[in-house]
Amino acid sequence: MAEAQESKMKLMADMLRARVNAPRTSSPWRALPEPVADTARDSVAGAHAAAQRLDPSLGTDLANHAAGAFTDALSHVFLTSAAVCLAVATLIALRLPAQPRQQPAAEDAR
Repeated sequence: MAEAQESKMKLMADMLRARVNAPRTSSPWRALPEPVADTARDSVAGAHAAAQRLDPSLGTDLANHAAGAFTDALSHVFLTSAAVCLAVATLIALRLPAQPRQQPAAEDAR
């Protein structure tokens, strides 16, 4: 159970990192100093902490971009989890017997 949770968190972090790293040539990433960009790439909290230290317009762009990346990553993780749950439920439904097993009649029951 802990491994599944860890796997989901890693997937979400990887997706967040990919979304944050993808638009490096667009605003707000173009204007960020490298140490600030590294902090912002590590986590949403890091991005918000970095945004508070920046110019208000750039900080707002960075915070909005990080929040959007987090929401997108979370959506993908939820959809993937829902697909896995649906697949497992389908497999369970296919493996269940159509009718309950009949209990053998006990000869001693009187």
